[in-house]
Amino acid sequence: MIEQKRQLVEEKRQAKYLDVVADLPQVKIVGGRARFLDTHTVEVNGRRLTADRIIIVTGASPYIPPIPGLDETGYLTNDSAFELEQLPESLIVLGGRYVALECAQMFARLGKDISKLSCCAT
Repeated sequence: MIEQKRQLVEEKRQAKYLDVVADLPQVKIVGGRARFLDTHTVEVNGRRLTADRIIIVTGASPYIPPIPGLDETGYLTNDSAFELEQLPESLIVLGGRYVALECAQMFARLGKDISKLSCCAT
């Protein structure tokens, strides 16, 4: 199941991002860590690139809420939860949006005891 997830993510990344711009001669894809030097110049892995328009695709990373004691619990994020080789006996899914719902639903369908807590940032 983990390998199927990895393959699906790679296929979607290719189809939704890379294939969309692959045939556009005015678009150049450069991977790496980037930083803006000015409004038309970006440095990627030590290489300076200049353009009228620059698109930065950063991806996303899970938000870890500032809950006292959370660091000591060995918590999972949505990324690490989908990489587990063994399922936990039970877990609490903390979140209030679609990613939390998807995680809770997946583990419940795999037969795990789920407690879902909804958390809203203020």
